Amino acid sequence: MTGVATRSPTATPAPKVVTGGKVTIAQWNPPDNLQALNAKSSYAIFPVEIIFGTLLRVNEKLEFLPRIANKWEISKDRTTYTFSIDPKAKWHDGAPVTAEDVEFTIWCITHPQIETNRGSYVASIKGLTNSKRPAGVETVEGVKVLDKQTLQITLKGPADPQYVLEAIGQNVFLIPKHLLKDVPPADFAKSAFWTKPVGAGAFKFKQYQTDQFLELTRNDDYVLGKPNLDTLIIKVVPAASLVAQLEKGEIDMTAGGGIGEIPIDDWARAKGLKNIDAYSYVDNGYQYIDINYRANKPTNNKLFRQAVVTAINRKLIVDSLL
Repeated sequence: MTGVATRSPTATPAPKVVTGGKVTIAQWNPPDNLQALNAKSSYAIFPVEIIFGTLLRVNEKLEFLPRIANKWEISKDRTTYTFSIDPKAKWHDGAPVTAEDVEFTIWCITHPQIETNRGSYVASIKGLTNSKRPAGVETVEGVKVLDKQTLQITLKGPADPQYVLEAIGQNVFLIPKHLLKDVPPADFAKSAFWTKPVGAGAFKFKQYQTDQFLELTRNDDYVLGKPNLDTLIIKVVPAASLVAQLEKGEIDMTAGGGIGEIPIDDWARAKGLKNIDAYSYVDNGYQYIDINYRANKPTNNKLFRQAVVTAINRKLIVDSLL
């Protein structure tokens, strides 16, 4: 689940736009890593999306809008999707973003030796089995670079455009081919690149103080225009300390989205602070358990999984939560 910063209700008047300065956003836990292909938690996906960027974005009306791709076409049979890369899009080191970068990103996700949790988002592409290429196959059958700015993706069969645009357009974080092409697949996760990542998103990586804060600076060449802020700080703050740090001005806002809400026991105190605006909002979220089916794991035992399912108190969920 992707974490997003708390938004005020739509009825609230839009605040005056302020340029320059910095904003410090608090989230409960640190990112597990800054790997675009294998960020394992919402705490990591939040900054990864800001740093690396995606082909598309979604507005409050759930409409898909341009980001790194400035336009896209869908075939009548809904099997072929053609994305045009905005010629203004640049990586943080100044190199242009091209269709080859998108192809390379998918090539990495589908490589048998590269660990990633983005596989489900590309699994519908032609030529893949369980989101991976067969060993020894060096190209993805359903991905074709038509020219420097144009990429064509062909699926195994027709698919709902909403699903495809969300999966590939919004949940595949792009990585630069020119900086990663020489990294051996077996060593991909260990590359020094991930300690100082270079993306094409709105903010550039500056520094990460482990388990304390991540500092990002404005990308003046961002494809959608220069951000208003100079600096964005994502600070790790335990839930119990959020209100105290808001009161002292040590943080400006909480991340919300399941990664930084104010505890309900502190809500009354938060609403009483004069230096902040406190908003409650309804959010779509979920929690889930991943089952590891590897042969040497206890969770691969059918009886074990049945025991877990039986232990879930569904009546309590219905009566108390819903």
